[in-house]
Amino acid sequence: MLVFPFLGRSKGTGNEATKKQEKAKEECSCETLSVIVPAFNEEANISGALKSARSPKDAERAAEIIVVDGGSTDKTREIAKSMGARVIEAPKGRSAQMNAGAQVAKGDVLLFLHSDCVLPPGYQSLILDAMCPSDTGSPSPPPEATLPQTKAGMARSRPPSPPGWGAFTKIALDGPGAGLRMVEKGVEMRTRWKHLPYGDQGIFVHRRLFEEVGGYRDMPLMEDYQLVRDLKKLSQPTLIDATITASARRWEKKGVLQTTLTNQFIIMAYKLGVPPSRLAVWYRGEGGYFWQLWKEDKGSK
Repeated sequence: MLVFPFLGRSKGTGNEATKKQEKAKEECSCETLSVIVPAFNEEANISGALKSARSPKDAERAAEIIVVDGGSTDKTREIAKSMGARVIEAPKGRSAQMNAGAQVAKGDVLLFLHSDCVLPPGYQSLILDAMCPSDTGSPSPPPEATLPQTKAGMARSRPPSPPGWGAFTKIALDGPGAGLRMVEKGVEMRTRWKHLPYGDQGIFVHRRLFEEVGGYRDMPLMEDYQLVRDLKKLSQPTLIDATITASARRWEKKGVLQTTLTNQFIIMAYKLGVPPSRLAVWYRGEGGYFWQLWKEDKGSK
């Protein structure tokens, strides 16, 4: 650092630089991980998610596991407690539940896990090694961690260290059929090319960055999508080339084509400014396809 007008002020700047480096390192500490699982009546699925979160492959880097229950009437809470998770309650709604979990979490890095998803073995090291800076101050990701790529296939230069957030690149849906395999491939392509992971891909984020964007917005739908958009304004994601398993129940309920079209319609409508409250009605409406609900909604005005 050169101070041209007052050369005498340059004395001690080395100490100042060291202090800044130490402060930055402290702020960017990523030695611990908290897994936050929002749940509502998930007794059939949550044991799989929690079992994977307690991955024995990385027992020495065990993560804090927090289940945020939204008022379940089944045995979700009992199952979670029996598996050693910390259980707290919050108003029903994924964004409110995940924010509540983040508020009590102690980890440097927060991993938001859907209750019907299963993490890959050794996920703790995959995430923490990808997120932590090395002793030289530059990121030191494991071989499985990759940078976002351009459409031409060239790796982008890494954003300033340390990485602030990321997700798993691949998803495996727990059902048979060529349609589901196409969905999986589409997810991977979208993630690699657009750097746009969704909530069921295990979004992880450093606490400082999560707080900087204000956490999840209070929305009944699209909360994961909006969080990713907010985070991308600050940095590109670090993508871990591993597979997270997710439930295929949404696709099996109404079919791959119908579910995919619905998802794309909802995203398009959100970008056009349709309120999330209305999107939630269309998305979760029973007894009709999304375009029928949309038509009925327009006709009622």
